Amino acid sequence: MSLVNPVCGDRLSKTPDFPSGNGGAIPTSPLQNLKVEECPIAEVRQFIEAHHYSHATSGITPKYCFKVWLDGRLVGAAIFGLPGMRETIAKYSEQGRFDLLELRRFCMVDDTPRNAESKCLAVMLRILRKRGVQRVLSYADPNFGHVGTIYKALGFSFLGQSSPTRVVLYKDRVVKPSSLDRCKRWSARGINRFKNYENKDAGLTPFAQEVRNALRSGEAVKRREAGKFTYIKDL
Repeated sequence: MSLVNPVCGDRLSKTPDFPSGNGGAIPTSPLQNLKVEECPIAEVRQFIEAHHYSHATSGITPKYCFKVWLDGRLVGAAIFGLPGMRETIAKYSEQGRFDLLELRRFCMVDDTPRNAESKCLAVMLRILRKRGVQRVLSYADPNFGHVGTIYKALGFSFLGQSSPTRVVLYKDRVVKPSSLDRCKRWSARGINRFKNYENKDAGLTPFAQEVRNALRSGEAVKRREAGKFTYIKDL
């Protein structure tokens, strides 16, 4: 524990997550005031880029997005989409036997009620199951203190830890080394999202050149990171 500006999901819906109470003689739990809504990615992009540790939504192919409200305030967001690698899709969908999505981004502000993350994610998973999604993949990044506690609470299966990787730290972002070699493209990826349409003669993308320059100046640094914990759940 991906993001053009499509609407996430086949339709938009507003789904109250938890039954509301009127307080009365029995105090109302703060969790009952949480609401989960499907939404377009445009409505959560800024929130995720501000609150998720990656500070990025680029490179994600979204299918369903959700936002979480608490007493009229936006306190959380999630993006579900296809995994970024064809090999990952083939492996965890068992060669297409399961309709697979990955939880590409999920974050909530710190002052939400206890267990809010697991409660809201459980609601999102129920909605996805109704949409025909059969399996959800997610990762927990120990480099940012995440070990997958909410996934364990929701019955995800732990599949192990990936191999250590090298990354570039730049402007509070974690940049994959492969991003430094990306060239400008001559065609949209909509034809085949896995085919490489890079035009190496056109030179590096502006971002790739920017990060390369930052490495030379010392503004960006390389770091070796521990592998991520992998979790999966059948819906």
